[in-house]
Amino acid sequence: MANLNGNDLPNTLVGTAAEDIINGAPGDDLIRGEDGFDRLDGQAGNDTIYGGGAIDFIAGGPGEDLIYGNEGSDQIIGEIGNDTIYTGEGDDYAAGNPGNDVLYGGAGNDFLVGEQNNDIVYGNQGDDFVAGGEDDDLVYGGQGNDLVDGDLGNDTLFGNLGDDVVNGDVGNDLGIAGAGNDTLLGAAGTDVLYGEEGSDVIYGNQDADILFGGDGADILFGGQGDDFLAGDNGSDTLIGGLGADTYAADLDPASADLVLGFDQAQGDRVRLAAGQTYSVSGSADGNAILTLSTGGTIELAGVQAASVNQSFFAT
Repeated sequence: MANLNGNDLPNTLVGTAAEDIINGAPGDDLIRGEDGFDRLDGQAGNDTIYGGGAIDFIAGGPGEDLIYGNEGSDQIIGEIGNDTIYTGEGDDYAAGNPGNDVLYGGAGNDFLVGEQNNDIVYGNQGDDFVAGGEDDDLVYGGQGNDLVDGDLGNDTLFGNLGDDVVNGDVGNDLGIAGAGNDTLLGAAGTDVLYGEEGSDVIYGNQDADILFGGDGADILFGGQGDDFLAGDNGSDTLIGGLGADTYAADLDPASADLVLGFDQAQGDRVRLAAGQTYSVSGSADGNAILTLSTGGTIELAGVQAASVNQSFFAT
């Protein structure tokens, strides 16, 4: 076992195959934990730290640090400064803390959070929890079934591959689910949410949100606020909720969308595409069905066909 302490100069500190405690002290240090369960602390300075082959605890300390967890399920804290963290293999925990940090997950199911300031977080492989924390962050889920969380701030969130949960939380967020059957949550703020591929469930929640289903049979909930809902390709279910909501007509000739809770008196409207026209008929349940000139239909649940007129459509 090694117990190594640096000084104010730039030091190179290398551990052993046993359990090591290495403290860099002030200065721009190079620290290697090697094998064993190590505790590595860069302390002040712009340090480069390598974890090794076991479960390590790594703290960058104040300064702009470059940290590699490598093998093992590591706990990594960037601390103060603009840090770059690569977790490596294993199920790792990494937090950037104060500073504009960049965090990369690796193989394994990682828990990554940027914390304060404007961070970039990549989950990469595995089923990860990736979060921006405070301020305006850029967060990628990567491969696997990930939970992508913006937390506070105006965030940009990507689910990418897998069946992901993309949660904007507080702020005006952009959420893009990517491939897979995903769930997108808007929360407080004016959010723009894209389901893209797969059969997705999208919640705008508070404020005036913009929701796009993308490909697949999607379910869109506007929630509170004056929302814009577009199912896009596929046969989608659109629920505006409270507020004066706008439902975009699809151009997909095979789509058969269902709109629940349409309230013309509340200000709900259908928006046709440029040059698109419609005809009205009734379903067996008595609901109005709009047959679009481009193909596809929109069924307005609870609305009688005879009541449909030009006031139902956005100008």
